[in-house]
Amino acid sequence: MDGIPKQFVANLDRTTQLTAANHKNVNALDVFSLSIKYMKDEAIKTIRNSTGDKNYGAKDIQWVLTVPAIWSPAAKQFMREAAYKAGIASPDNTDQLIIALEPEGGAIFCRERKIEDFADQTGDACIYDVVYRPGLRYLMMDIGGGTLDVTAHDILADGTIKEIHQVTGGAYGGVYVDEKFVSLLENLSGFQLSRNSASSILRTGFE
Repeated sequence: MDGIPKQFVANLDRTTQLTAANHKNVNALDVFSLSIKYMKDEAIKTIRNSTGDKNYGAKDIQWVLTVPAIWSPAAKQFMREAAYKAGIASPDNTDQLIIALEPEGGAIFCRERKIEDFADQTGDACIYDVVYRPGLRYLMMDIGGGTLDVTAHDILADGTIKEIHQVTGGAYGGVYVDEKFVSLLENLSGFQLSRNSASSILRTGFE
């Protein structure tokens, strides 16, 4: 879907339109809800196959969806409504869905990982045991496909995370790096590449 990364840094709402590869406009809420529904159905299918519990469903799960930290309140509400439409939680059961910020989710994930997952070291020590301690302050950088978010966190005495500086960032994610790289190739070669062929080149020849 062309245009989605740019929408990531805009105010998504029910009226937002996206341009498909065939140049037709589609409603962003429908696109997001269908994407979330697919992931929800796959998650439930995997859990059912693993546990043998064929009655396990969406209502049995505490769902967490992450969004870029620079998203506006309206965009976060858009994501919640897309999840409702996908069959996750509902306006009458809002607590079943948590909309979390991506940097905070990344920080919590990292603190539970072992050091050897990040560095050439051995042992079972976790990042949390070695690095995370009350009073520690650090910068968290979340570089995704559409956006880059930078935030500062403080570890409190009870182990929870406090944001100590407003999130900064913008449309500096991987998609825009790809665009600049394609522009470089075009300048060097003197030829203009179609977006589809450029994406294919990046996937097969350089990545």
